Amino acid sequence: MTAEPRSFTVAVEGSGPAELDYRGPQGWATVVHRAYEGQPFCLRGPDGGLLGYEVGPREHDMGRPRVWEYRVGLSGPQRLRIESAEQWSISVTPLEQDEVEDGGYFSYRGIGCQLVEIVRTDSEPAAIVEFTKVVRPAGYTSQRLHVFLAGRPGVERWEPCDTDRVRFLHRWNSLDAARGGRSDGGVATHVEVREADNHEWRLRVLPLSAAEPLETVVTGSGTEVIAYEGHPGALTLRQTGRPGLVQVTGFDVSLLSYADRPLTGGVIVGNATAPTLLQVKGDGGWELRVTPLDEVRAFDRQIGGTRGTSGEVVRYTGPPATAVVGPRPWSPSFRVFGVRIFTADLIPEEREWAFTDAGPLARFRPPKLDLRPGMLAAVQSYSAPGWQIRAKPKKPSPWARWTARRRGKR
Repeated sequence: MTAEPRSFTVAVEGSGPAELDYRGPQGWATVVHRAYEGQPFCLRGPDGGLLGYEVGPREHDMGRPRVWEYRVGLSGPQRLRIESAEQWSISVTPLEQDEVEDGGYFSYRGIGCQLVEIVRTDSEPAAIVEFTKVVRPAGYTSQRLHVFLAGRPGVERWEPCDTDRVRFLHRWNSLDAARGGRSDGGVATHVEVREADNHEWRLRVLPLSAAEPLETVVTGSGTEVIAYEGHPGALTLRQTGRPGLVQVTGFDVSLLSYADRPLTGGVIVGNATAPTLLQVKGDGGWELRVTPLDEVRAFDRQIGGTRGTSGEVVRYTGPPATAVVGPRPWSPSFRVFGVRIFTADLIPEEREWAFTDAGPLARFRPPKLDLRPGMLAAVQSYSAPGWQIRAKPKKPSPWARWTARRRGKR
């Protein structure tokens, strides 16, 4: 017959194997083991995971115990099992919560793997969710701690990796209400923290005004939310620091930067009445730069990318022409990029996209676009630097030539 587990909320002690039932709040447990005869110590969590293990020396001094001390994070009530031990003791210090600050409306500290509910308390359409690692276990080397934000189409995943803080943009929508509607009329979403054993972390919800401002240049690493409120300009992304993948998304923004081929992409920002919000995700360093539109490169016949870059915003200054979009001769095949055309007033053209995979078909039948003086071409390349735009002035139609001759005779 199995003995009933010993329940405790603050402290417990004993000797030998034991089944324990912790009923207190989340907190840090100090586990002390005293071995007089060199017996090993083994402590396991509710899922069988190893929380503490130590093998005593074969040779020992009778009367002078060997003492080990562990610090174990407990996420709340749970079962613990001591499989092997001599004399042991466990004392728990509850985790204290932080006050809400920085204009936010939610703050929560946690330990280990948890599912946290966040309730929207204002009418804002979006918010910034911030996740911070407060305590990382000594000797912890894995970078696989995951943060999941549920309640959106296709659950998205963020991996903070070795950065201590990540911020991501969350837009409240009807799906949040359908999945997390509450009787009090609030809208709820959920954040799930996984693979975080012995991690202490903090979760906050901040207003959009807490986003990192971008004036001309901003640098950083990892996952961050950026806000641009300046005049319309060309946004480029550059990879910095150690290898990794950096991605920028936002309203009408999609840029990628790979470590083995540093890329920049062309996107126009600042052409809306509200601030442009950018979500940077990645595990490497990055630099975002905004160039005024009157300083971008101009062309009247042909222009192309250079090695080391993948895209940019350029201005056409020639006469009305038909533009041919395609890869440069030295560009490898099977590279994808697109060109978006804007008028001088930053209005997207009806036929605004030219998309090509730079394969054999694209080389013989490249997409074409109509260009007029002053138009802007935003080249957004996803995997290659080898793009080019060739403008061929339009020839007047036979009817236009006949009309011009008639007018000339008069």
